[in-house]
Amino acid sequence: MKYYYIRLQHYSENTSVYGYGDFPEQIPYLAAIVEADSMLKAQNKIKKIYPRVRFRSNSPVINQYLLAKNDRFVDYYLKLPLNHDSRLSPANQELHNLCVRLIEAAKIDEDYQLSIESV
Repeated sequence: MKYYYIRLQHYSENTSVYGYGDFPEQIPYLAAIVEADSMLKAQNKIKKIYPRVRFRSNSPVINQYLLAKNDRFVDYYLKLPLNHDSRLSPANQELHNLCVRLIEAAKIDEDYQLSIESV
């Protein structure tokens, strides 16, 4: 099963909109896509990619999500387009764009396989 690793980047300006830095906005982006048999194995794969990541289910401050392909919230994150927010850092924007391209390529490949099977 596929698992999608979503991270949140904090963005804030020293203005009243963001409470002068006290209330930053959290911008979601796709950081990785892994294939694993279980959630625990997916977490281990993510930890190999991002060694400083810690998964805590009871943390009050969550800045990352690991969602299974059949999770009810995954559709929102998968529908984020390329360059969906210009406030993301260039590295995070590039990472998100790469994941979106991989998802689109997998959809095209899946459609191609279905068309071959129907013939």
